[in-house]
Amino acid sequence: MAIEKMQKFHLITFYGKRDTVMEQLQDFQQIELFSAENYHKKTDSFFSQMQEHPEADKIENQVGNVSWALSF
Repeated sequence: MAIEKMQKFHLITFYGKRDTVMEQLQDFQQIELFSAENYHKKTDSFFSQMQEHPEADKIENQVGNVSWALSF
Protein backbone atom coordinates (compact mmCIF):
# COMPACT_ATOMS: atom_id res chain seq x y z
CA MET A 1 0.00 0.00 0.00
CA ALA A 2 1.47 3.31 -1.09
CA ILE A 3 1.55 6.34 1.13
CA GLU A 4 0.06 9.39 -0.50
CA LYS A 5 0.48 13.02 0.37
CA MET A 6 -2.32 14.30 2.57
CA GLN A 7 -4.56 16.95 1.10
CA LYS A 8 -6.61 19.38 3.14
CA PHE A 9 -9.80 21.09 2.11
CA HIS A 10 -12.49 23.19 3.76
CA LEU A 11 -16.12 22.46 3.14
CA ILE A 12 -18.92 24.85 3.99
CA THR A 13 -22.49 23.61 3.81
CA PHE A 14 -25.91 24.39 5.17
CA TYR A 15 -26.53 23.08 8.68
CA GLY A 16 -29.64 21.22 7.51
CA LYS A 17 -27.57 19.26 4.97
CA ARG A 18 -24.83 18.42 7.46
CA ASP A 19 -25.85 14.80 8.09
CA THR A 20 -26.15 14.01 4.39
CA VAL A 21 -22.76 15.54 3.64
CA MET A 22 -21.14 13.71 6.56
CA GLU A 23 -22.55 10.36 5.38
CA GLN A 24 -21.22 10.93 1.87
CA LEU A 25 -17.77 11.90 3.16
CA GLN A 26 -17.60 8.88 5.45
CA ASP A 27 -18.04 6.63 2.41
CA PHE A 28 -14.51 7.67 1.36
CA GLN A 29 -13.16 5.85 4.45
CA GLN A 30 -9.78 7.54 4.08
CA ILE A 31 -10.91 10.89 5.41
CA GLU A 32 -10.57 12.48 8.83
CA LEU A 33 -13.17 15.02 9.88
CA PHE A 34 -12.72 17.86 12.34
CA SER A 35 -15.32 20.15 13.85
CA ALA A 36 -15.46 23.70 12.55
CA GLU A 37 -15.32 24.94 16.13
CA ASN A 38 -11.55 24.53 15.96
CA TYR A 39 -11.34 26.86 12.97
CA HIS A 40 -14.00 29.41 13.93
CA LYS A 41 -11.58 32.32 14.18
CA LYS A 42 -10.05 31.52 10.80
CA THR A 43 -13.43 31.51 9.07
CA ASP A 44 -14.48 34.72 10.80
CA SER A 45 -11.41 36.49 9.45
CA PHE A 46 -12.05 35.06 5.97
CA PHE A 47 -15.64 36.25 5.82
CA SER A 48 -14.83 39.62 7.34
CA GLN A 49 -12.47 40.26 4.42
CA MET A 50 -15.24 39.64 1.91
CA GLN A 51 -16.89 42.72 0.52
CA GLU A 52 -20.43 42.91 -0.74
CA HIS A 53 -20.74 43.16 -4.50
CA PRO A 54 -21.54 46.76 -5.49
CA GLU A 55 -24.66 45.63 -7.39
CA ALA A 56 -25.79 43.02 -4.85
CA ASP A 57 -29.18 44.67 -4.27
CA LYS A 58 -29.86 44.86 -7.99
CA ILE A 59 -28.90 41.21 -8.48
CA GLU A 60 -31.04 40.06 -5.55
CA ASN A 61 -33.98 41.99 -7.00
CA GLN A 62 -33.50 40.31 -10.38
CA VAL A 63 -33.32 36.87 -8.72
CA GLY A 64 -36.53 37.66 -6.86
CA ASN A 65 -38.23 38.64 -10.12
CA VAL A 66 -37.12 35.43 -11.81
CA SER A 67 -38.29 33.33 -8.84
CA TRP A 68 -41.66 35.06 -8.91
CA ALA A 69 -41.97 34.50 -12.68
CA LEU A 70 -41.11 30.81 -12.32
CA SER A 71 -43.68 30.30 -9.58
CA PHE A 72 -46.31 32.21 -11.59
